[in-house]
Amino acid sequence: MHPVKKKRKIDECPNRLFLSYLKTWRDDAGAAESKAYHTYNKAFKSMQKYPLPLQNGKEAIIIENIGDKICSMLDSKLNKDAQEKDMTPREFLEESRNVHSSWWASLEESNSNLAKKQKPKKTKPSSASGVQRKSRAYIPVKNSGGYAIMVALYKDYTSASSNGYMKKGELQRAAQPFCTKSFTVPDPGSQYTAWSSMATLLNKELVRKSGNPARFEITETGIELAAKLEAADNANENKIQPSATVHDLFTKAKTNKGKNVSQMSDSDECSEKEKCKVIDLTLSDDDDLSADKENKLQKDKITNKPQLFQLNPKEKMSDSQTSVSGKSEFELLPGQYEILLCVDSREVSGDKRKKEMRRELHKLGLSYDERVLQIGDFVWIAKEKEHFQIGPAKELVLDYVVERKCMSDLAQSIRDGRFHEQKIRLKQCGLKSIVYLVEDMKQIQHQSLPEKTLRQALHNTRITDGIFVKYCENMAGTAQYLSTMTRKLQNLYEGKTLRACDISNKSQSTIKCDLITFHDFSDGSMKCKGLTVTEMFIKLLMQIHGMSYDKAKAITILYPTPKTLFDAYRNCLSSKEKEELLSKVKTGLLQRNMGINLSRSVYHVFGTST
Repeated sequence: MHPVKKKRKIDECPNRLFLSYLKTWRDDAGAAESKAYHTYNKAFKSMQKYPLPLQNGKEAIIIENIGDKICSMLDSKLNKDAQEKDMTPREFLEESRNVHSSWWASLEESNSNLAKKQKPKKTKPSSASGVQRKSRAYIPVKNSGGYAIMVALYKDYTSASSNGYMKKGELQRAAQPFCTKSFTVPDPGSQYTAWSSMATLLNKELVRKSGNPARFEITETGIELAAKLEAADNANENKIQPSATVHDLFTKAKTNKGKNVSQMSDSDECSEKEKCKVIDLTLSDDDDLSADKENKLQKDKITNKPQLFQLNPKEKMSDSQTSVSGKSEFELLPGQYEILLCVDSREVSGDKRKKEMRRELHKLGLSYDERVLQIGDFVWIAKEKEHFQIGPAKELVLDYVVERKCMSDLAQSIRDGRFHEQKIRLKQCGLKSIVYLVEDMKQIQHQSLPEKTLRQALHNTRITDGIFVKYCENMAGTAQYLSTMTRKLQNLYEGKTLRACDISNKSQSTIKCDLITFHDFSDGSMKCKGLTVTEMFIKLLMQIHGMSYDKAKAITILYPTPKTLFDAYRNCLSSKEKEELLSKVKTGLLQRNMGINLSRSVYHVFGTST
């Protein structure tokens, strides 16, 4: 009789140590309401299903939903714990596998309890009363992001000049006066802005989103909620201030919706003037508009005495209030603003190399502001000083933008097509001086593309595209360059009056500088923004071999749309005249002719069907 062989026990949890690490990180991220919770949760579940023991954290790269960063974190934590136990990482890992399986059972129980907490509780009838418990209705907190968005959309809905929807940038500017948090800049230590509340409003079906670029409109449910919020505000204001307020004037203006100027009475016109006056000069709910204060303001303007909250004569309304109409007209006088470097937050956070940039800037004592930039990695803004502010700070973008590339990133951007796309967007962002900053030129021979190709691309950027190319040895050199640029710009704009202007109507003089606002800069540089017919025409032309952005733009100056070019071909008397139609179009810095070959190529694409 053969001896009965004992079955070998299979460890149901061969990687319990790594699972404990992932569970700790997941729970910490969940408590902090961080998006990293979902990343750690996916990694935890994937490792749960993996049946083989791992010898180190690096081997976990083969498991789904686990990347290099988590592998590095696992090894770092393993080495630290092993060192505390005076053991090697391998010995510590083996010892964790000899722990009794009750550890696994307790881990499973804690996971199931956590899952139950996260599931929404279903309302069940009470055994005593049999009455079903209703879920609590969503009501945004006053001065929160959701509250401000609802108020802005409702005001636009009740306005006589409403389009029925608002775009993102327009909505952010209109909602900002009703919110204590910024809609564009996250709080220190956080990645969320007031705009993050839009996701909740969309889920609650209070706001509807459609189109590209996105258009936001208030739903019927949202109108009901906004009306309740307005009624609650009315009740509170009547208790605190029995006299007329800005809100009362707005409510009265709503009754005039649909009236033209001739239909409004003298009292209505007076109310409209009064409303504008209140919006211009009111600093807080406690301020009044007494005759003494108005006389004092007028006296200060006549004597040119510096007034802390003096409005510029050309400023009709504050930046946040004129944004509803899509235009912002204001000036920043000398001494009212400071020049500040803005750094794309993705350039100073993330991997080890990017965090090095933050350290280098701190070494130089250079103060900067972290923001998400739609184009470029560094820009400079003129920001209104705090004691001159009425509402949100006014910000104008100076005419300088820097796009930073290390050599490996340059090679990759050429391979995937980002290189040409970024240069086009840099030229269209509305800023005149573009700097293409390249690091690590010593590594040019060790990239995925030949050295000749990389050098040719940089020469084309400088000569053909007219973009200034700056070479820096390393990240410390980049930080030093940014510091020097900041000082030079502070000296350059010292004593100048800065004026906000439309992105399409910029001019510069020695006394006054016309600049675009930061909101216009961000909105105009978005990747997913809607293209005009001319912009789409430029993209079509650039598909022709030998056609650069500058040449395509020169063509669209003469023929802004395909139809105008078709009409020009129709007016030509012969095929030869059609082929030579664009040959003498001036392009480039030297204003050379485009040439017969390229003109003939455009004709064969766009003119043969006419």
